[in-house]
Amino acid sequence: MEAGLALREARIRAGLSQTELARLVGTSQAAISAYENGAKQPSVATFSRLLAATGSRLTVERDGRREPTVSQLEHSSDRAR
Repeated sequence: MEAGLALREARIRAGLSQTELARLVGTSQAAISAYENGAKQPSVATFSRLLAATGSRLTVERDGRREPTVSQLEHSSDRAR
């Protein structure tokens, strides 16, 4: 899925305007608009922060499988000790 579309859908699901999301993450409404319209691509860190502000989170999938989260990896290494 394209980042701009994913951001827009997450923002709408959260019931936030572009201005409200911008205020939450400390950026401008124009930046949110540019991300959503594909005029600018956010870095992975910025994209993750934007999604978090909407109550969503960024996950990575490979070949249809989700990669383990950091906490899952830490938990599995704790069990191996």
